[in-house]
Amino acid sequence: MASNIFSLGIFRSSSSCIRADFRDFDFPIRIGRIDAPELDEDGGKQSQEWLEQKVLNKEVTIIVDPKNRVGKFGRLIGEILCDGENLSEASLRDGMSIPFGSNKEGKIPNIEVFLE
Repeated sequence: MASNIFSLGIFRSSSSCIRADFRDFDFPIRIGRIDAPELDEDGGKQSQEWLEQKVLNKEVTIIVDPKNRVGKFGRLIGEILCDGENLSEASLRDGMSIPFGSNKEGKIPNIEVFLE
């Protein structure tokens, strides 16, 4: 069964709001495998505009890993394909994001370094 899925809005440089014809509500999705700058960070607005040009009001395909479906803020995590392009790969290629986890967010620093 084919479903129509549309990107309705961009609310972060790595997130979009999606409408699917098999749901009666819109839901947020985070693009998998990337970290994009926040809107108030350097490059954030540029990254958001890049994403808007790629997907806003276009039909998209979403591929979700069943072992990693929802992120810590309740957003669906998935690969977004639009016009035959994987947006995770395109974002990395075009310098709009970095690989997920490479900013070490949430990591506990090595305490031994501080004790020396």
